[in-house]
Amino acid sequence: KRDVAAAKTRGVRDFALELLDVRDNFTRALDDKGEAMDEPTLLSTIAQASEFDNVNVRDDELNELEKLKHSHCAVEIKGIGGATDAKQNKVNILLQASLSHAKLDAFSLISDQHYVAQNCARLMRGLFEIVLKRGWS
Repeated sequence: KRDVAAAKTRGVRDFALELLDVRDNFTRALDDKGEAMDEPTLLSTIAQASEFDNVNVRDDELNELEKLKHSHCAVEIKGIGGATDAKQNKVNILLQASLSHAKLDAFSLISDQHYVAQNCARLMRGLFEIVLKRGWS
C-alpha cells in the first residue's frame, strides 16, 4: 500500500526509475558527457544497471560469449576488467547479440539473453524519460 501511495505522489515514471535503480547511473553518464552519448557509453551504462546484478558469468559460457563478441558485437564493449566488469560485458554482449538476432547454443545464455532483452527495454525507456525531462531531446 505504501508503494502505491508513493507512486501516486511522485508519479509512476519516477517510481519505476527508483525501483530499477538506474537514475543515478544514467544521470551520471549524461552529466559526464554534457553532449550526445555515444553507443559504447550507452550500452555500457545500461549494462551497469543494478537490474543485471544477478547475471552471472559461468565458465561453460566463456567460449560462446567470446565468439558472440567477435561475430555479433558491432559496438565496442567498454570495460576496465575484473569480475564486475565480466558481468557487464556479458550483458553488453547478450544485448548486442539479441539486437543482431544471433543464435545461441547454451541454454543458460538463451535464458540470460531473454532476461537482458526484457529489462533493457524498460531501462531505455527510463533513459528516454530522463533525456526528455532535461530537454536534451
